[in-house]
Amino acid sequence: MSRLYEDIKAAPYTVLFNSSTSALRMWRAVQVMRKVDSSLKSAQANLEGRMRLIAIHRNRFILHLVFKDISEGVLLNSGTDIDSLDIHFHVGQALASTIFCANELFPTAYPSNLFKNATKCRALEQAIHNHVDNH
Repeated sequence: MSRLYEDIKAAPYTVLFNSSTSALRMWRAVQVMRKVDSSLKSAQANLEGRMRLIAIHRNRFILHLVFKDISEGVLLNSGTDIDSLDIHFHVGQALASTIFCANELFPTAYPSNLFKNATKCRALEQAIHNHVDNH
């Protein structure tokens, strides 16, 4: 059973499902997630070795970066066409930055283990943020 459902009166369940979570916002987030997953699957087909493993094991990290990159208004406004967002571009940027920074910070870490470590994920996200700001 998922940790999400261990206690529906406590985090992480209440962080996702609370009075500020509308059905529209949740549905649009699912639509974005599906597009990110599809884009990542396409990218994985063109990658090999460690880069492919990062793309596979870091799918939710990439999704997190894409959500940070697009406007919250996209999820709240039913008038915004999800297809008009260049999700493939956002995924490409997030994946390239993740691969670069993961190789810089944790060159010997096995990707599946690296991305299970919350401390390393936070460090990686900060490095990506700094990398993007400097380029």
